[in-house]
Amino acid sequence: MPGGAQPTDVLASSQPLDLLLLERSARVSYVYQDSIRNDRPTSEYAQWLVERGAEVRTVPHLPLRMIIWDRRTALVPIDPAAPDAGAFLLSSPGPVAALQSLFEQVWQRGARFGEERDRERDGALADQESAVLGLLAAGLTDEVIARKLGVSVRTSRR
Repeated sequence: MPGGAQPTDVLASSQPLDLLLLERSARVSYVYQDSIRNDRPTSEYAQWLVERGAEVRTVPHLPLRMIIWDRRTALVPIDPAAPDAGAFLLSSPGPVAALQSLFEQVWQRGARFGEERDRERDGALADQESAVLGLLAAGLTDEVIARKLGVSVRTSRR
């Protein structure tokens, strides 16, 4: 779930669908951006998911929104910069396996929701600081970095 905080209407429409999956004992794993920890409605929703058996982790930056079912089908946006423009439904094993691998890599570096992310250790950069440096090195502006991290431009500049 890139983009940080989710609109309350999106959370409300997602809740019955997530509940249906969780009641069927489906494994549901979400990766949100760290910035949701500062948004009450989204963090409450993430906590609601965890309390019902979902797994939720957060990372500083996410590459794109995706949904994967049973490692056989994936849904990705046609244009990651405009997720409302439509989506591709993929069922070819190669692209789905690549997306599953990407998800697993992001999942491994995520922090469980409800636990604090590791702070600086031995002079190392925090995860979000490292993400900002990578995005700066890619030549992105403060505004684009803020959007990618799901934070305000002021926070991005700081």
